[in-house]
Amino acid sequence: MSSIAKILSKSASDKNIVVPLLVSIILAISAGVIVGLQGQNNSNSIFNVINIFGASAITQYKNGKYNAIGKYNSPEGEVSLKVNLEINNNIIETIQVIPNEGMISKTYQETFGQDVTKIVQGKSIDSQFDLTRVNNFSLTGIGFRNALERIKNIAKK
Repeated sequence: MSSIAKILSKSASDKNIVVPLLVSIILAISAGVIVGLQGQNNSNSIFNVINIFGASAITQYKNGKYNAIGKYNSPEGEVSLKVNLEINNNIIETIQVIPNEGMISKTYQETFGQDVTKIVQGKSIDSQFDLTRVNNFSLTGIGFRNALERIKNIAKK
């Protein structure tokens, strides 16, 4: 049992200890004091804190290079794109979006790939990325998410 879990279990009935402790942790997270990993998205910091204290609240992924195809529907029919990425300690180190050759959507996918890199690179693979409108392309994000989910399933420890 982790040290924080021991404190909480021993003093669960004592709100004078538990509540200030939890408030302190939450304030430290919001201030960015307890992040643990440079480049982490603060929305995932609570999971990093839980992980620091010995709990296994987040999924762990194997370090390595992965690729997957993501499909989505567009006005030209079903379209796909390939996503290559490298994971290191649950962080997306490198990413590349490879457009589907010969499709009208190739240009959109190329532009999306350049812009999505700025959003996801250096962040936890479990971050909730807002990809609804990356460079005004909403459909390509669906294919990217599909590929990312495939990669996460492959890379789980």
